[in-house]
Amino acid sequence: VKAAAEEAKKAAEEAKAAADVDKAAAEAAQAKAEVAQKAAETAEAEAKKAQTASEAAQAKAEAAQKAAKEAEDAAKNYANDAEAAKTAAEAAKTTAENAKKGLAEAAAGAAKASADAAKAAQANAEAAAKAAEEAQKKAEEILAKAQKEAEEKRAEAQKQLEEVQAMQKRLESQLAKTEFAAKKVKVKAVKGVKKSVKVNWKSVEGADGYVIEYAKKANFKGKKTVTVSASRKAKTIKRLSAKKTYYVRVKVYKVVDNEKVYTAYSAKKKVRTK
Repeated sequence: VKAAAEEAKKAAEEAKAAADVDKAAAEAAQAKAEVAQKAAETAEAEAKKAQTASEAAQAKAEAAQKAAKEAEDAAKNYANDAEAAKTAAEAAKTTAENAKKGLAEAAAGAAKASADAAKAAQANAEAAAKAAEEAQKKAEEILAKAQKEAEEKRAEAQKQLEEVQAMQKRLESQLAKTEFAAKKVKVKAVKGVKKSVKVNWKSVEGADGYVIEYAKKANFKGKKTVTVSASRKAKTIKRLSAKKTYYVRVKVYKVVDNEKVYTAYSAKKKVRTK
């Protein structure tokens, strides 16, 4: 009987030792879960800083997401550790049930305490996993917001660029109009022939056509016009009155952005038909 009691006592002591080990493992699992929760909070804090700039925000949000994933993996590992501790506690409980009388009850109580501690550790691990999941969700929301802000800024920048390009095009068009309008056209010669006048002028670079204006009066009252292509450098105006004086002048035009831009008229020339 004494030997059996000693054996039961030894078994109870071993069960208690195992329960202590299980309790330490559960506490370690709880500490790791707290570390995981702190890591998740750190990830969330880092993710909030991402709002300062679109590119930095995206990088930090991704880092927070990665940290949250690592925290979730760690929490799962800690949950596995807690489950192992629970299994060990249940084994200790089985061993304690085989002991006799008061020692058996003490061993069972210790095993129950270890099981409760393991259960608490598992609950903490699950809470840490949930916190990590929420941190990951928050990081994803911040990332989505940062990406949206970045896209809005890109769209705004594109709009501003298009406005600048449109303004530049308008300025270039206006400059082209102004530069062309400032060009001078020179009538080289005007010759009167039978009921006609032959006009020669110096070509103007960039011209799309020439307009010849003629009239019997020096002030060009009652004037008439003739338009010719840019390839022409002379024009004979026919069906005029014989032996009459005419005044002639020429201007140039260029089409810029679907608009005809004219130069000033040349100096007027006086000629008499034959």
